[in-house]
Amino acid sequence: MLGDLKYTLTNSQVDITSSIESAKILPDSGYNKPELYGVLTESLVYDIDAIRPSKNRIYTLAVTSEYTLQGAPSSWSATIDMLAAETPDDDTRRLFIISAGNIEPNLASNFPYSCEVSSIQDPANAYNALTVGYWASEDNIQTPGYTLLSDLTDIGPTTTSSLTWKSESPLKPDIVFEGGNYGYDNSCNFAADLEELGLISTHHDFIHGNYLSPFRETSAATALASNFASKVWCQYPDYWPETIRALMVHSAEWPQKLLERYSPYTTKKRVENLLRIAGYGYPNLRKAISSGDKSVNMVIEDNIQPYTPDGKLNTMILYTLPWPENELQKLAEEEVNLRVTLSYFVEPNPGERGWKNKYNYSSFGLRFDLNSSSENSDEFVYRINKKFRDDNPEIDKGESDSSQWLLGQKLRSRGSIHSDVWTGTAQELAEKKYIAVYPVGGWWKELKKENRQSSLGKFSLIVSIETKENNLQVHTEIENVIHIENLVATTVSI
Repeated sequence: MLGDLKYTLTNSQVDITSSIESAKILPDSGYNKPELYGVLTESLVYDIDAIRPSKNRIYTLAVTSEYTLQGAPSSWSATIDMLAAETPDDDTRRLFIISAGNIEPNLASNFPYSCEVSSIQDPANAYNALTVGYWASEDNIQTPGYTLLSDLTDIGPTTTSSLTWKSESPLKPDIVFEGGNYGYDNSCNFAADLEELGLISTHHDFIHGNYLSPFRETSAATALASNFASKVWCQYPDYWPETIRALMVHSAEWPQKLLERYSPYTTKKRVENLLRIAGYGYPNLRKAISSGDKSVNMVIEDNIQPYTPDGKLNTMILYTLPWPENELQKLAEEEVNLRVTLSYFVEPNPGERGWKNKYNYSSFGLRFDLNSSSENSDEFVYRINKKFRDDNPEIDKGESDSSQWLLGQKLRSRGSIHSDVWTGTAQELAEKKYIAVYPVGGWWKELKKENRQSSLGKFSLIVSIETKENNLQVHTEIENVIHIENLVATTVSI
């Protein structure tokens, strides 16, 4: 709610955008078995909802457990996914923000290797959760004999990653926030969580005069992520939880040293390494809540029926984007970025806690694609739609511009949030007018006995363009186009 108090206490005004509630799955004494955490979490969520119903509640978990399943769902993470998604027994969709977990402090001296080989913890592997790691945000070291363990803006020295997970697993963490830093004594090969390298929060024993306490690592980062989400949701109270998650990922940028860690990004593997240790980066609040002078965001919330009643792929949705061709053509060869983020919540398979293939666990899957600058709408649909190709053999098959995407279709299609950046000229962007959201396999389609083939899925789609120079005129022209003719959506059979 208040952020890092080192900075908050210097401000004369603080905006309060949320209230805090708390519930515990850990007893005051003793312990609960980790295999019961899912049941306990479910019980607490339903208790909170019964006491004070809210469609804008953010569920924040900084409690994690050891995890060795290499990205496969666990009973706890499947419970999180079930609580987040809409199901026949519970039509409430929920936003979960979960700590990625930390490595043991005694392993921190082996930085960064320990971060790369230490798995993100349970239940942060949940598909629908927003998983939070941390970056090294403090460098004001004062204790004699110590140097910084991690350079400022590099990865946090005790954060965990999904670098050891199976290739088909979700890309985790999703984002990173500030989490402080560690000091390092080279003579003893010892890493220390020095007080001056932590964030500052309120102390739990406030009533007895202990007002402030250091706060660090992924627990602090997760609290900051929840604070960020509350500000976005306060700005847009009617947005879906899928959209809030999408806006946070969509607005994220990698801190400088962290971005440099795996550069140059000449292969998709290097990009994947960055994603699996730092997600999509550090969210930018200005970008998340507004279109600025150099970027324009469009937010779409929509429904899709992925499958027909007899269990076949049903329809895709084709949107015509309101690009102002004249303004983009004026920019001609100027480099522009087009970013797309697709967010949806999957319902976990009621009988599947691991996976035999990537379609066994998720109720449905969605993908997005845009036409290349050389494709018209028929050629674009022909490329991605098998039924359309079969029915229209006379249309030349178009070529995608996959080399201009940072991640590409294969890499960005893991999990239940997909975000990618296309880079090209403004002239090329003027011709990229069509974006499709289309279904792929899932257990709604395959598991006939559950009779879910006709179920509807909700999704959020965010599309933005960003230029190096001021593009207020582009923004104004897009607003005019939308005012005159709303964004066009067409369903196309598959």
